[in-house]
Amino acid sequence: IGSTLSSLSFLTGYFEHNYNPIYAPLINLILILKSIFINEVLINSVEIDEIKPKLYFNTELFVYYGRVASLTISSISIFILYLIFKKLKINFKIYGVLLIVFATSTAMLNIATTFGKNSSYLLIYLIQIYFLTKYLFKIDKFNFKSYILFGLLASLAWGINYWPAFISIYAIFFLHYKKFKLKKFNYLLIFLIIFLILGPIINFLFVGQSPFELISPNVDSSFNIVLFLESFVGDAIKSFEILYFNERNIILLVIFTPVFFLNKLTKFKKEYLIIFFLIFEPIFLFGISDKVIPQLRYFAGINCVILILIALVLNEINKVNYRYLSVLFLIFNFYFIYENFKINNEINKIIFNKHSFYTFNDNINIDKSKILYLINLNTQETLKQNLYYEELYNNN
Repeated sequence: IGSTLSSLSFLTGYFEHNYNPIYAPLINLILILKSIFINEVLINSVEIDEIKPKLYFNTELFVYYGRVASLTISSISIFILYLIFKKLKINFKIYGVLLIVFATSTAMLNIATTFGKNSSYLLIYLIQIYFLTKYLFKIDKFNFKSYILFGLLASLAWGINYWPAFISIYAIFFLHYKKFKLKKFNYLLIFLIIFLILGPIINFLFVGQSPFELISPNVDSSFNIVLFLESFVGDAIKSFEILYFNERNIILLVIFTPVFFLNKLTKFKKEYLIIFFLIFEPIFLFGISDKVIPQLRYFAGINCVILILIALVLNEINKVNYRYLSVLFLIFNFYFIYENFKINNEINKIIFNKHSFYTFNDNINIDKSKILYLINLNTQETLKQNLYYEELYNNN
């Protein structure tokens, strides 16, 4: 919220050196302003001059529109995943089921309903994978313009959540070597210039914290290699636990992959390995960092990689008449969808039920003005108090 308001400093007068990179708040801001215009101006007929005080005194509306922005971005991400499946020429029966699995997952619920940067991270993550797969399977289309494209994508990814930029960097160096070997280094230089200027340099001007502070281990005189390795392994195990409980297709991937590699008639084994490597990059970063811990919202992109791989494997296996594996895939995934809906329903029940504090409050039968609540009520101030704040603000 602070980063988004800072992006709107020409209207709010509020600016800070953000904790978050700058591009995700800007993307959210564009969608928030669009939603405000449609809902407040066009539908509710609110005058333009009245919108600012309305949001000032009803700050929950700003959060609401931020959540709408996350939902919009997440929905576009599902469409990009669909485009990846189409680019890989995956059978409709396979990708149709997998899209439903992902759309109903708790990872998607987490990022789509939260006002934050992780919906934008998922979108840029998938866009980069889309172009990686495009050039991976059609290397003849990889040309000078591709370096500019990946430079822009890497910059945008860096300005959203730093680490997704690795996909474009990884893609550009691998694809360059595949097509040009040790020639045309000027193309790589163009990519690096675009990335460094629009990514790290611009973010350095607006962000008050270096990204390396987040991922570097705490190395000092008391550094202990044994403790570091224990922490590294612990974070790696935690990451795979989150993957296992949130995207059960990783089980089918483990089962089907040996069949895929051992059969001589299946194609795209090298491409599989190139995409498969993407699973481990964030897990490695969690392992070496002493500040960032594995959490569900960081794994939506990796979940998509798992779905892309299982789709690629099953699509190839089907071509060599392993039809029974398709039946196994459908049975398990219909069960996964059922479990996702069940979990979503349980979460909704928790959210929409009144909690004990509110029930307790409703049961008070005496004069409530004499009740003292020993809780933080900073965000629940009176209209008079807010008018006082506005007066202070207007008078600097």
